Amino acid sequence: MSTRLRASSLPDILDCPSRWAAKQIEGRQFAFSSRAALGNAIHTATAAFDTQFSIEGSPFEPSMENALSVFHQQFANIRQDWKNDSNNIDFPFSVASKTGDVLVKRYCLEIGCKIKYRYVEITLKNLDIDVNGVLITLTGATDRIQECKEGLGVVDLKSGVNRVTNEGIVKVGADKPQLGVYELLAAASVGEPMTAPALIAGLDTNHSTVGLSEPVHGARELLVGTPDQPGLLHAAALYIKSGIFPPNPKSQLCSEQYCPKYHDCNAHG
Repeated sequence: MSTRLRASSLPDILDCPSRWAAKQIEGRQFAFSSRAALGNAIHTATAAFDTQFSIEGSPFEPSMENALSVFHQQFANIRQDWKNDSNNIDFPFSVASKTGDVLVKRYCLEIGCKIKYRYVEITLKNLDIDVNGVLITLTGATDRIQECKEGLGVVDLKSGVNRVTNEGIVKVGADKPQLGVYELLAAASVGEPMTAPALIAGLDTNHSTVGLSEPVHGARELLVGTPDQPGLLHAAALYIKSGIFPPNPKSQLCSEQYCPKYHDCNAHG
């Protein structure tokens, strides 16, 4: 029997296996998250820009204007939900709308118009991998695949608080294994290797800043391992094979905002 492992869920099983099991095995879901909805609206708008400008070859100004229209249309649909969300007392809807507007513009001006994309928002084919007798089915959809002098490479968009530092640095951190999954799936899906290093495009909803990470090398090797060092998939396989998913109360995401079983977990204080 195969265990499905979404690219976006890999950081969870490595950071807090209990949180991963709650979402992926028990099927626990979060209530509406207005902050996530803001990120979704930004992602949809930037995808509209990249499709129109990079894929279809439309002029810059109409492409950006359309992207902004897409953002405001989608974001307007959650106005009441946003106002009902108690987590947004310090982030009014009008401020969030302006923040999204600025981020979409800055993405178009500072990132999107400077990268040639081959694919935008592509759902990738599942990939079965046998990890020490544990069959894992990797799944996912990648935001972008760029085409540059090094070949094809994955570009992942990340929006949220503290995504870009005041110095314009986009930290990769725990996102590197996820990039490794995207690289494996993308190569299998498009039939070409990802020879260019992956990138993360950060969109910071706190400072309204955008930026690109340094090229991320070795994401696949971190995931699948080398002859001398097991990869992170081997660690995930150990949890899956044992059926034991311990909590990690020291996780930075150990809160009701990020964990659907937070109130049922006795590991934290």
